[in-house]
Amino acid sequence: MLANRQESLISHRFYQKVVYLKEILEFTNYEHRAIEENKVSMLNEIIRKKQNLMRKIDRLDKQSQVDSCEGLAGQAGNQLTNLEKQARGILSQLAALEKKNEALLREKMQSSKEELDSLQNHRKVRQVYKPYKPMPRTDLVAS
Repeated sequence: MLANRQESLISHRFYQKVVYLKEILEFTNYEHRAIEENKVSMLNEIIRKKQNLMRKIDRLDKQSQVDSCEGLAGQAGNQLTNLEKQARGILSQLAALEKKNEALLREKMQSSKEELDSLQNHRKVRQVYKPYKPMPRTDLVAS
C-alpha cells in the first residue's frame, strides 16, 4: 500500500513537471515574438515567469529524487515512463527554441549596434558641417 502511494506521489510530481515544461515551452514561443518585435519589457516578464516555473520544477525534482522511472513496476511504471518520454521531448524542443531565440537576440543586438554606430557617425558629420559664423571681410572696407 505504501509503495502504491509513493508511486502515485511520484507519478503526480512527474505529471506536474511535464505541465510546467509545457508552460515553459509556450512562454519560449512568446519570447521569440517579443524578441522579433523588440518588446523588451514583455521579454523581461516572460523570462521572469519562466524562471519561476524552473524553480518549481527544481522543487519537484528535489521532492521526488527520482531521475528515471526504470525501477518502478506495473501501470505506475509505464505511466511514469510515458511522462518521462514527454518531458524529454519537451526539453529537446525547448533546447531548439532557446537556440533560435539566442540567435535572433544576437542578430537584433548586432542590428541595434550598427544603427547606433550609424547615428553616431551622422552626428559627427553634422557637427563638421555646422553653420559657422564667417569672419567679417576686411578687404571690402573703404579707406
